[in-house]
Amino acid sequence: MILIISISLLILLVLWILSQTNLCDWLCSIIVSCAKRYRCQQRPKRIILIRHGESQGNQDSRIYSTIPDHAIGLTEKGQEQARHCGNQLKKLIGINETLICYFSPFRRSKETCELICEAFSEEKILKIREDPRIREQEWGNFQDLAKREITVAERQKIGRFFYRF
Repeated sequence: MILIISISLLILLVLWILSQTNLCDWLCSIIVSCAKRYRCQQRPKRIILIRHGESQGNQDSRIYSTIPDHAIGLTEKGQEQARHCGNQLKKLIGINETLICYFSPFRRSKETCELICEAFSEEKILKIREDPRIREQEWGNFQDLAKREITVAERQKIGRFFYRF
């Protein structure tokens, strides 16, 4: 019985509020402004894409014939590049912004992310996530090394734009 009376009173209150045009408009404007603020808070201020530092594969392409692509790490130069990138990123985003990092499951990408994050305090980094959707396209390690070197030499002789393999 008490529940029925409570629901009836609630319905009467809602009907009274809806009959009050000014009050209804005021409530709607508050809801809309809250929704706009929430939507703006959920969007990043900017998106910055960063490539991994120099990898062992960049230094010597023959390594792809002995080590799986996902297991190739950074060189010392690549580690320095990642640290430098972290310092530059820290200057770029300033004091009031936070950082959310996504990296591919490749070792060189994860190492780059970790070295970049060293430049930031724990409070600045909201989230660090591995995301397989942003990984490189893998063609496999089924290339004959001698043929690959010939192909690269031909491409350089003809020109990267015009060469078709």
